[in-house]
Amino acid sequence: VASSNKVLPFRWVIYAMCSYQIFIQWFILYAPTGLENQFIDDYSLTYADYALLFSIATGPTSIFPLFLGLVVDKLGVVFCAISSISILLIGNLIFVCAMYSSHPLLLMYVARCICGIGICYYGVTNNAILHVYFHNAELAFSLGIGPIHSRTGLAAGEFLSYAIYQWLLNSLGSSQMALIYVMWVTVILCTLSLLFETSVLLSKRAYIAEHKRFIAAHEERKNMSTLSEQDKSIYIKAKEYTLSFWIVIVIAGLGYLPFLGWMVTGTDALMTVYGFTQSTANYYLLIPNLSALIGCFVVGALIDKWGRIQIYFLLSGTIYFVWHLFFLYGDDLFNEQTDRAVVVFMLIIFGVGFSCFATTMWASVAILSGHAKIGMGNGIAFFSYAIFYAVGQYVVGVLIDINKDSANKYYWASIFLLFVSLAIITCAIILVIDDCRQKPTKLWKKHKQ
Repeated sequence: VASSNKVLPFRWVIYAMCSYQIFIQWFILYAPTGLENQFIDDYSLTYADYALLFSIATGPTSIFPLFLGLVVDKLGVVFCAISSISILLIGNLIFVCAMYSSHPLLLMYVARCICGIGICYYGVTNNAILHVYFHNAELAFSLGIGPIHSRTGLAAGEFLSYAIYQWLLNSLGSSQMALIYVMWVTVILCTLSLLFETSVLLSKRAYIAEHKRFIAAHEERKNMSTLSEQDKSIYIKAKEYTLSFWIVIVIAGLGYLPFLGWMVTGTDALMTVYGFTQSTANYYLLIPNLSALIGCFVVGALIDKWGRIQIYFLLSGTIYFVWHLFFLYGDDLFNEQTDRAVVVFMLIIFGVGFSCFATTMWASVAILSGHAKIGMGNGIAFFSYAIFYAVGQYVVGVLIDINKDSANKYYWASIFLLFVSLAIITCAIILVIDDCRQKPTKLWKKHKQ
């Protein structure tokens, strides 16, 4: 597809479309993070209740990516992309309606679950769309779109939601109504994203590219069917079930938690440990998101040029570990104004760590899948992410609740995230060893053509 003169220019329209969709979806998902204290106060939530708003968007939906991967492989990306955004819009509407209720929590959880299904569904579809247009060139760079624009959307959700809330609060005089109108903004953005996606994917050029993907997948399955049963099992093992593949899947589950597990409560964490105001804390949370945004472009380009994928997994886990160690004990350094520079530097490095993980992980899944199983490969990765993140985020919320009366209520949550970071480092070391045993290596070499 990438070599076709007719389709090649159009792939950058696809890139822009996917960028916008990822941005909007993460803006919607994480808009409440900039309003953490307002949700807790106005709706009488505990920290565990609040954390569950994010866990519920991934945990109960964890089984769907496995099924949705098969749906993408069978029905194609056009149908799946449009239907996934429609599901997200429905969930978002239910969430806003729940906010009008005097007992909204249960309906909020249902709505977030529906939103999670839509986002997981689109995530699987999005990677399949990019594989159609970029499998011959800039694969890691293009797959960096998810972490790149998810960071931008998360940062915008945290910062803009609070700014809009403050403006509405001054106009309306009611905190709860200001919260509701902020969430109505997310409904409008989701509607616009559905219209944009539909107009692009129903175009003639998108149809041509999708048709070619079906042909390539058919040829790959046909080649498999011509192998003997013994060779076929070897082929499947090499393509999907090697130790490297499953290590990447485990890392996919672990790798989001040390970053998102902290970022979800990052506003209150910075206020508690460093004494920031809420607006200042929201400004500081922009730093790791923006450094992750830039880092994903750089890491994606480096992987396409030189390979060495496992090194970035190892670097990511190490940076996560250093950040959480700093957050545990760095507050002792925060005595002078100059120490703000140390906090800023560590937040920048924290974002770089996430960019190393996210860009590398999705490139690895694509490399180890192939045309015929790209949907299924992404589905397994999303399944792993959903299970680990849902459980881990809830554990973080419970640990904060248990220690909420102590001097540093985030102490044991940080200890937990430290151990998760160590697990990522361990998996990365095993991945390096296993990939070096394979001849030729799959993840060490470069994949740009």
